[in-house]
Amino acid sequence: MMNFFHGIIAGFYLTILAIQINSKYRPLVFGTAYGVSSIISWLISLIDKSNFLRSDYALIAYGILICITVAFIISEKGMASNESISSVGQTISTSTIILAGLTILLLSLTRGIGFYFPMGDISSGISLEFSRAFYAIGLVLAGIIGTYSRKCGAVSCLLALVFPFAMIALSGEINASIILWILGYIFFGFFTVFRVTIFTDISTSREELLPVAGFGLLFGRIGDAFGSLAGIMLNSQRVLLVLISSICFVITFILFFLLYNKLYMAPASSSLSAEDRLQIFIQKHEISAREAEVLKLIITGLSNSEISAKLFISENTVKFHVRNILKKTGCANRVELQTALNLPSEDSV
Repeated sequence: MMNFFHGIIAGFYLTILAIQINSKYRPLVFGTAYGVSSIISWLISLIDKSNFLRSDYALIAYGILICITVAFIISEKGMASNESISSVGQTISTSTIILAGLTILLLSLTRGIGFYFPMGDISSGISLEFSRAFYAIGLVLAGIIGTYSRKCGAVSCLLALVFPFAMIALSGEINASIILWILGYIFFGFFTVFRVTIFTDISTSREELLPVAGFGLLFGRIGDAFGSLAGIMLNSQRVLLVLISSICFVITFILFFLLYNKLYMAPASSSLSAEDRLQIFIQKHEISAREAEVLKLIITGLSNSEISAKLFISENTVKFHVRNILKKTGCANRVELQTALNLPSEDSV
């Protein structure tokens, strides 16, 4: 029941993340918040000589935190929306959503199988609560990388898949296993941020897709569970487990790059309509809804006064929006805007 309600709360939280936070900063907001909460939960676990979480008082603390969280979620402030633009930059099809789900499922499955190996060797001498400190480091790093570039965040997640094979190769070495165990939790942060970010981005590409905001966590958790189950069932059959890990890795690698090409590789301009190019341009440069209205009139060749009359705003307001558009896009004038959009240039003022 606890995990069931955790899932509901997580789904609400990820939906709020998609609604409230501009796409560029979602990885950083999620990674930092999750990382800080992991550190706090570790510190709480140290209370009463590390016995607090095993006491009845932990249930009281848990109840208080749940009440605070639910109160925030249902408050008007918590659900207020703002302009959040997906960084995906294109229309998302059902097949792409399915591909994203399968990719995250296999990423988490492959990671889970590889991470299982050293645990039997060192689990008796390791505090699982302390592992959250290393997990927090990975979450924050992944948040920074994902905010800098979605492409870099995705590739970093894929590169982390090499880690399970190091786990397998050095699983019998206690000292090496401890180091790998630490790195495992750091890399786990990369998987967590990637799988959450990709579906919050997808959820804001179209209004009707908002309910899928939590699907990244859903598919990731399923993959984690099956990865751990495979490790437990096949722990004594290392050759078979290595073979399964390798097959999963190859399939994941293929699916990942299919997904990467669909989401992050911009289609050739010649294959896109003028409207499609305009929408991608607006999303890429995080142009607001009002600025987008002004931009659409600029590229038709209207002057500031004509735009002012058409939108029923003052000419000074138009000039303000034009300056913001030029600043965000790095263009010096309207002609450069036309060039950046790859649209026929109109006589501009």
